[in-house]
Amino acid sequence: LMSSIFSGTVFSRYTACVSSSVTCLARQEQLEKKKEAFQFRRDVEDEKLWIGEKMPLATSQEYGNSLFNVHTLKKKNQSLSTEIDNHEPRIMLVCNNGQKLIEEGHEDSTQFKDLIEDLMDKWRQLKDAVDHRRNQLQQSEKAQQYLFDA
Repeated sequence: LMSSIFSGTVFSRYTACVSSSVTCLARQEQLEKKKEAFQFRRDVEDEKLWIGEKMPLATSQEYGNSLFNVHTLKKKNQSLSTEIDNHEPRIMLVCNNGQKLIEEGHEDSTQFKDLIEDLMDKWRQLKDAVDHRRNQLQQSEKAQQYLFDA
């Protein structure tokens, strides 16, 4: 009788421990998901800030008032273009992380989709601005070359 009471008590404590352990694991998984979502939001904001820092350089209206000046500006724009190209894998990684959260059915999936779209729009605007600036600098170079030769 004593052994069955003892084993019943041990079993109920064991069951409580297992149940508690399962609850802790579920809570840990829930916290990991929240951490991933927080990190994604933070990464998106960091990338938007990075794009925001580069945009004034890409949209500058200064095209040079001499052939030498135009060449200097073209080199700076080429450096910016290279920096942007080198940063693209980071942008893609952030978007892929958000897409993974969406595919896992995260409760904020709609917001994540909007964040990804907004980030990609800003990224395209930056790349387009650098391309436009390159074209404008080429036109300026032709004009300055004409004036230099005249």
